[in-house]
Amino acid sequence: KEWEEVFSLMFDLPELRLPNKKSVEALVAAFKYAQPKAEFPLEAVLRLRRNTTAQLQFIKYAVHGLSVTLNWFEHKPLEPIMGLPGAEGGPNTAGPGNCW
Repeated sequence: KEWEEVFSLMFDLPELRLPNKKSVEALVAAFKYAQPKAEFPLEAVLRLRRNTTAQLQFIKYAVHGLSVTLNWFEHKPLEPIMGLPGAEGGPNTAGPGNCW
């Protein structure tokens, strides 16, 4: 659980850059080394972050396919991002279970 928090906080570091697929795979590999039996905490990447550049870089390479498998189906439901239109959770909005 502590390692999940560490990797979550990394996406708030302004210095974090993930300019290529290899850097994303290295980040996932580091997590797997620290937590061999745990899934990479995708919630850390999918919720609103301070370093949106690193966040979007990670998502870009992750959805294009990595040599490691990420389990997109098992992540925890995300809270709505308040302040966005539709954050109240109506259909086709930024509420729970919808993309922001």
